Amino acid sequence: MTKNTMHNQIIIFILSWGAALAFPNSLNAWDNKSTHLQISQKASEISVLNAGFLLSLRLENNDASKFDVDGTLIYNKPISSWILDGANFEDAGNIFTGRFYNHFHNPLKSSLEAGLDDFFFFVPVTGESALLWAQDAHPAGGNSEWSWQTVRDYFYYGLTALNLSDREIYLAKTFEGLGHQIHLIQDMSQPAHVRNDAHPIDGLGWWVAGLESWAKNNPATINDYTNINNILPVGPQSSPSFKPITQFFDTDQYDGTGFTLPSGFGNFGLSEYTNANYFSDDTINSPFDRHHFTYPLIPLNLCEDDAPSNSLATTQVYASRNPCDTNPIDHFLAVDVLDDPNNHYLYTLDPRVHEDYAKDLIPRAVGYSAAMIDYFFRGQLQIVPIDDTQFKIRNFSQEPLNDGIIEIYYDNGSNQRLPLISPYSVSSPIGPGESTAAIELSPPPDNKSPNRYWAIFRGTLGAESDAVIGSFGLWWIEEWNRDLEDGHSWYATINDPLLNRTAPGGAIQSEVQDGTLVMTNSVPAGTQWGPLPLDPNLTDGNQTNEVFIGISPHSFPSELDNFPDLFPIPVQPETELRMKVDAFDINEIPSGPICPELPTEQSSDAFQIISVDLTDGTILQFTRPGQEASLPNNIIYNIPIGEDVVVNIYSVLQANGISITPSLGIKNISVIQQFFAPSCEPSFSPVEQNIQVDYIRVVENVGAP
Repeated sequence: MTKNTMHNQIIIFILSWGAALAFPNSLNAWDNKSTHLQISQKASEISVLNAGFLLSLRLENNDASKFDVDGTLIYNKPISSWILDGANFEDAGNIFTGRFYNHFHNPLKSSLEAGLDDFFFFVPVTGESALLWAQDAHPAGGNSEWSWQTVRDYFYYGLTALNLSDREIYLAKTFEGLGHQIHLIQDMSQPAHVRNDAHPIDGLGWWVAGLESWAKNNPATINDYTNINNILPVGPQSSPSFKPITQFFDTDQYDGTGFTLPSGFGNFGLSEYTNANYFSDDTINSPFDRHHFTYPLIPLNLCEDDAPSNSLATTQVYASRNPCDTNPIDHFLAVDVLDDPNNHYLYTLDPRVHEDYAKDLIPRAVGYSAAMIDYFFRGQLQIVPIDDTQFKIRNFSQEPLNDGIIEIYYDNGSNQRLPLISPYSVSSPIGPGESTAAIELSPPPDNKSPNRYWAIFRGTLGAESDAVIGSFGLWWIEEWNRDLEDGHSWYATINDPLLNRTAPGGAIQSEVQDGTLVMTNSVPAGTQWGPLPLDPNLTDGNQTNEVFIGISPHSFPSELDNFPDLFPIPVQPETELRMKVDAFDINEIPSGPICPELPTEQSSDAFQIISVDLTDGTILQFTRPGQEASLPNNIIYNIPIGEDVVVNIYSVLQANGISITPSLGIKNISVIQQFFAPSCEPSFSPVEQNIQVDYIRVVENVGAP
């Protein structure tokens, strides 16, 4: 090597690392100060954190009073802010110690070889696969502070630590750790990070803006794309040596030999989808092995469209995956050098390409992030009392508790969390909906919330070892996340189960739409209603044709032997009923001549109610003015539409002079709408009823964890 050659290499090395030091964030996938935060915020909003789950931990998503301490710093912010902190800090570090080197994963290589192996301004850069970085499957000292298992540990200590201040610290770290974890899965939606492309050009966003810089500079567009919601179910465990979260990254289904993953969501890793379907700047027809990928194929359709706004040209040709008559066209690659006689075109990624890529990839980043949060908190337990000295623990998860221990704690007046029993060993699987044997306890005299306890499971949940579940006391939540039997087994009927009248016509439905229970009840004008023969078994004169639609998890016991639930739920001084009703609509009740066979006092009527029946016969009726049902022992509560309603049941009963005994409980909850018309002629107007219920919850007053 000559002196000049060595001198030149030293200059190149210094300039290269100087450039790298100037643009260390060019190794990041999405900008951690903007795009990652937008994705994480939306993921938090559509996850179980905003679907009532946190109430089982005596928390609420935007309760800023919960986590005040993190090391020596004092904070006062909601749970979602801790998640955003983690999503931001995951990109911490500098060019020598940056965490971002470990945010790459090439799904076509083994996990040990799938990390970054590229050049950054002519300087080699390497890192561990993001799949391994996310968990404790790497050498000590790597991501040990924010690995999946460490975050599980934080959650466990946040549930079981003796002192409240320690529990706050660990719970704060739990949510911050989830921010770190979802950052990693979000990076799998950036093509450069799944195609071994250090993408140094993107760091020169002021000169040549890559996808990351484009997203950073277009936050309004990114915000629009985060509102396209998709949630991915987690597939089975891919390897006994890894946590099942590897499925979010890579399922080993895609091998790069022509299999193009579907455009929808399914059981495949996000890195597989992005690698197979999108280019990064340095992997378009690259001659270098480290940047060569067979797929995606370059489309044959060359379509002309308006050039990007920052271009000097007025038109631009794009390689499109769709025919050119598609409106708008698919901006898959921008085409340069069109006059090449051999069609050896130069393809690039311009702002219009970035926008089309982001429109598909950003929603996937949101969906996978929310699914990872849901997966972390997927376990649920119920404490079911047998009597004052016995209870059992019901597995309310959708996966079995395969082995591990269940611990029971209570909080004393000083907010110290103390163990109540010796750990209960799960020696054989407890399937979904199944319960432990009876567990005996001695109620502690210093329990801050009498008859309320914490149940914590640590062990194998489904395929995940060392999982953690926590739940406080008795709680009952119906969010309608998937269908009528997602959380509770609902009995649904379109007929009156007491009078057994058959609906005379029209349309009746009870279904879940976008997480909301929708119940409609309608009969068109001209329907013939009667007359009906008198029923000698009815002595109250209620001889009418009726249309009834109602659902209840435990309303009519003789018909519900196959629909067990958790009722009765004891009513304590802190028992709250929470709900949100989006619609209680009914048009004009039909009128017409009274059937001569019916008593003269009969008239048309209708009602819409959410009925909360108590064990003493009292009925709390949540309804709208003029739509209540005439029932004995009624307490009417006029519910506002579209608002979150919180009602302390104990206080309502006291205000109405109802005697409250220790055995008082909620017997069942029903959602019912019904109308009846004694008219014998088919000339009445149509009847339409509509109920939309966002959620119903029975919880204890949320206090400090």
